[in-house]
Amino acid sequence: KLHVTNPAGGWIFETKEMVLRKGDIYGTCCVVLKIGKLGRFQIGDLERFLLPKTPTPKDGEARSLSHVWFIRAIQTLKANKVVHCTNIDALTNELAELGNRQYKETEMGKGYILATSDNCW
Repeated sequence: KLHVTNPAGGWIFETKEMVLRKGDIYGTCCVVLKIGKLGRFQIGDLERFLLPKTPTPKDGEARSLSHVWFIRAIQTLKANKVVHCTNIDALTNELAELGNRQYKETEMGKGYILATSDNCW
């Protein structure tokens, strides 16, 4: 899991390994989308690719910078041949559609959904 978060009010880049299972509940996580496989890469490679190139949001900019972070992260992974993504806008729309279908279930404590992307592999 690689993402930016603000658990104590200040934004930080968080990286940790997790085992995800269908039906698990992880905070307000709504969708977990598989976008590729590590293949010849290690987690450390992904951190090295992403950490220097992705912005950390400033307070009050979470929503817009989270989207910017996501787009830049996918572009960086694509440039380093970690993933193949034919259309980043389609990937963004795919995530939004999955989230819109799932968020009420997540709010009711039913966990997140696991899905595999049709637009990125």
